[in-house]
Amino acid sequence: MESTLLGLSMPKVLKQLKDMLLNEGFIVQTIPTADPVIIASKEGGWMRSPRQLILEFISENNHLTRINITAIIKNNKNNTNAEEILEENFASKLYNVFKKVIKKSYGI
Repeated sequence: MESTLLGLSMPKVLKQLKDMLLNEGFIVQTIPTADPVIIASKEGGWMRSPRQLILEFISENNHLTRINITAIIKNNKNNTNAEEILEENFASKLYNVFKKVIKKSYGI
């Protein structure tokens, strides 16, 4: 599991993250609980295994959201290293996407 901390409120993060996942071809399901959970699945293509991202959102305060990222790659190799790399790459992508949003929102 990988965690990332974003300097935005949870509603802003949820909407934009769902849109980003849909644009990347993921099927997105939302579980509305006190701490919302998004389950994003993507079928495997040629030479790729199906993969799933489980994103748990925790509101630290009004302007801070923590996202716990868990990746699952469905294949018979049971390669946890590939899942860790997928989690790290997705966390890095979130930082880059939301860094632009934060700069735009606060005029920095």
